[in-house]
Amino acid sequence: ELKDSFSVGAGIGYNISKYIRADITADYWMKADFRGRTVGTCGTPPAPCVSSDKGGLSALVVLANAYVDLGTYWGLTPYLGAGAGMTNIDWKGMTTAKRCVGSGCDRSRKYVDEETPGAESWRFTYAFMAGISYDVAAHTKLDFGYRYARIASGDMSNYGDNSQRAGARNPRGKDDGFGRHEFRAGLRLTTW
Repeated sequence: ELKDSFSVGAGIGYNISKYIRADITADYWMKADFRGRTVGTCGTPPAPCVSSDKGGLSALVVLANAYVDLGTYWGLTPYLGAGAGMTNIDWKGMTTAKRCVGSGCDRSRKYVDEETPGAESWRFTYAFMAGISYDVAAHTKLDFGYRYARIASGDMSNYGDNSQRAGARNPRGKDDGFGRHEFRAGLRLTTW
């Protein structure tokens, strides 16, 4: 689960016709905090355990988009759109705290929190948009919209140097990708 994410973005586009337009956008997630839970086995002899994982990431999303404007009524223009592109996910590292659960647990055993370095990868991304714009001046529109973006899975964390020297091979962990629901507001400026 990702929490506390905030993003800013910009784009440049072209009106192909009265009803069709296209743009290229770039959005940067300043920060997103990750909280997760893993169930598995720990120690020797193996015993059931649960780990709590904490980390964070930043991301750069670059999309090529196309939109269909559905007409203008009283200065309001509803639209639908779709886009595709790439996202650079930069995991900032992970802290894993383990604890033993279930029968056969040695409750006196203390596990040391494990720090693992983050991984960075480019991933395919697609998006669907819907929204409405409002003409506030001849070349200025307020834009309010919703975007659903799906980011493909990829590497999340790597093994540390000591584990790699002992023979571990990266990546240590992968994520299943992200579905991101965004409510967006911004300005669209036209030059002619």
